[in-house]
Amino acid sequence: MDKKQSENIVKIAAAVLFVAAVAAAGALLTDTASDWYEALVKPAFQPPDLVFPIVWTVLYAMIALSLVRLIGTGRLNMGLLALFAANGLLNVLWSYVFFRMQSPMVAFAVIVAIGVTAVLLIREAWKTDAAAGWLLVPYLVWLAFAAILNYVIAMLN
Repeated sequence: MDKKQSENIVKIAAAVLFVAAVAAAGALLTDTASDWYEALVKPAFQPPDLVFPIVWTVLYAMIALSLVRLIGTGRLNMGLLALFAANGLLNVLWSYVFFRMQSPMVAFAVIVAIGVTAVLLIREAWKTDAAAGWLLVPYLVWLAFAAILNYVIAMLN
């Protein structure tokens, strides 16, 4: 294995660990069994609680794969890496704001920011590797649904 391949393996491992850390942090901050959450009025279109960890696991795997593809191109720049980092940190912040601060309206503002970073991620990833961009599209679709859900919960409570 040459030096370049070794460097890529380290970068890929770091990228996957970062995405896994974001997923784990979000999961640790999420408490759907709390009295506060259970008392919230939720819209009829809200999926069962079991759907969320399944969907998020698939989406985080796709985000990690997108990042791995970008690393593989050798053209992952600091701007794109910063977008992935900002997006991940905003995801963790959303879980904290919604579940720990118990503030759906502030969480809605955070999810809008997540959506903006997701659009920028797709646009920038696409320029480097179209497949990496496509891998992020389901994430954006889910974010749009989650934002609507978050907004309706904020309005109902």
